[in-house]
Formats: sequence, structure tokens, C-alpha cells
Amino acid sequence: MPQPPRVARRAGRPRSGLRPGRRTLHEAGFAWESSCRIDQTVRTDRDEAWHVERARMWRTLVALGLRRMLFGVESGVDST
Repeated sequence: MPQPPRVARRAGRPRSGLRPGRRTLHEAGFAWESSCRIDQTVRTDRDEAWHVERARMWRTLVALGLRRMLFGVESGVDST
């Protein structure tokens, strides 16, 4: 299997930024899906570097077997 792209390490965070189980699922041949709030994907108050890091993260998730991501907005929550 091709290796997923490396993600830059930040102090105090796992090397890939992923929960350990995600790599285990990938190594076993599983595809998986997840969900997140839309503001974890695009934010107008963040700079280009933040968005580039997010794009790398999404590509890494796909390389590790992400099949589908469900996006949502929590009602009553101001995420700005």
C-alpha cells in the first residue's frame, strides 16, 4: 500500500494529528467515514497557512482510508 503523506509535527500533538486508531484501520484495509463542523474546514478569520495545513490534513485522511466526511453546522452556536 502507498504510504500516506507526512504531516508537519506540532509540539504536543501526534505526528499525523490523527487518533491512533485511524492508522490501524488503514493498515487493516478498512475505509471509514467521520463528521465535523464546517468551521473546522474553512474559516474566514484564518490565514492562508491555516488553510494549507487543513488541506494537508484532509489529503492525509483520504490517504488513510477516509471514504466520506459529513459536514454540519450546530444550531445556536456562534462559531465566529
